[in-house]
Amino acid sequence: MTTSSTGELDPPQDHYPLSSVQAGMLFNRLNAPASGVDVEQMVAGLPEAIDADALAGAWSHVARRHAALRTSFFWGGPGEPEQRVASAVDIPFVRHDWRHVPRAEQDRRLEAFLADDRRAGFDLARAPLARLALFQRGDADFQLVWTSFHGILDGGSFVNIVNEVFAFYEALRRGEELALPLPRPYRAHIDWLQGELSTKAEAARAFWRARLAGFPAALALTHAPTPADEPAQTDGRGHGERTFRLSREDTDHLRAMGQPHGLPLGAFVQGAWALVLGASTGEDDVVFGATRACRRSSVPGADAMAGLFINTLPIRVSIDPDAPVLDWLRGLGEQHRQIREFEHTPLADVLATSDLPGGQALFESIIVFN
Repeated sequence: MTTSSTGELDPPQDHYPLSSVQAGMLFNRLNAPASGVDVEQMVAGLPEAIDADALAGAWSHVARRHAALRTSFFWGGPGEPEQRVASAVDIPFVRHDWRHVPRAEQDRRLEAFLADDRRAGFDLARAPLARLALFQRGDADFQLVWTSFHGILDGGSFVNIVNEVFAFYEALRRGEELALPLPRPYRAHIDWLQGELSTKAEAARAFWRARLAGFPAALALTHAPTPADEPAQTDGRGHGERTFRLSREDTDHLRAMGQPHGLPLGAFVQGAWALVLGASTGEDDVVFGATRACRRSSVPGADAMAGLFINTLPIRVSIDPDAPVLDWLRGLGEQHRQIREFEHTPLADVLATSDLPGGQALFESIIVFN
């Protein structure tokens, strides 16, 4: 939605329902408007002289190509919430010149900006639900911060959008016109999704009921800190961050070990997390959430589309200490392949098929692997 010179909202170019994941993010945002939940921030280092006008113009070109960048949300009226697509938007683009500021102070200011920017969030009723800030740190040293509401874009959208932005940026700097194939609009996925969920509702319930049968309760992860532990970075609200790194050699070894068996790195990460849950809880039957991209099973052309396709679903793993590791991981990979047919099932519908009492959590941890 855009605002006219009279202050009235212009009529939307298009409007359609929300996916279940979008509805959940809308609920989270309305329930905790200043929490920073579902606010995405991408910080891109640009070690070159940047033409800020051309970069802002490139983002305008890309916003015209993707409905997701012109989307807002409507709720509170009769019927279900919906998303509305404006015919045109101006993505806010602010510029900061920090060349005169010492590097340590630049870093401090950027951290403060990111925290304030996240807390500011968005007015979900007004498009665009994205904004940009360009920081000049030196003559050929820039940082671009792209902030957006997660409810309009997932991680699979970022690469497409960034590639398009810099393709238009280079064309504008050369004074050339650039014609790229138009991607399918996000509405194509929503229309397909509604039909998919309706057609497969019974089969999906049977699949998830069998998958979750007999699981007793969510497993709470426990951890007793040791003196060797490094303190987590916390934000003052009980949220923390802890970073661990595998060496390049270990990463390459895992990749080489899994490749002949069709096991991507994500399978090793999920297998490791299952073992952590088992060791922490003393159980050999564990469930955790895993976020799936859900593009390969959507409409043709989904890989080039901007929007929110992801879904979080339960992964149930039986831990057998006597099983060969690769055989055990192949079983985890086979579960992923079986889930694909029903990976668009709303999580609330999945939970309804479990044996747990209503309102009880099925899992308390989620793996997101990119």
